Amino acid sequence: MINTVILAGGKGVRMGGNKPFHAYGQTTLIEATLKRLQIQTPDICINAGPADSDLTNDLARLNLPLIFDIPEHAGLGPLSGVFSAMTYARDHNHDAVITV
Repeated sequence: MINTVILAGGKGVRMGGNKPFHAYGQTTLIEATLKRLQIQTPDICINAGPADSDLTNDLARLNLPLIFDIPEHAGLGPLSGVFSAMTYARDHNHDAVITV
């Protein structure tokens, strides 16, 4: 099985914050991403960054599993999310990970 993980834990400093919910046409970046992915794969998770992220509550409303950065590897930018996604996949017996 392949696990697809949306990397949504960034601070979005260059975009003014809250990057996943930044406007994108008539929707948001994360909703547009989900719409495209859900027709291709049933197994989608969201990397929400650190467990104490300000985005956690908003991302939880999307009703998808949340993956949090492993604390000892947090703060490495997208690599934190990729590493956490790979660890999650290994722990759930997935064969591969796709990150978006």
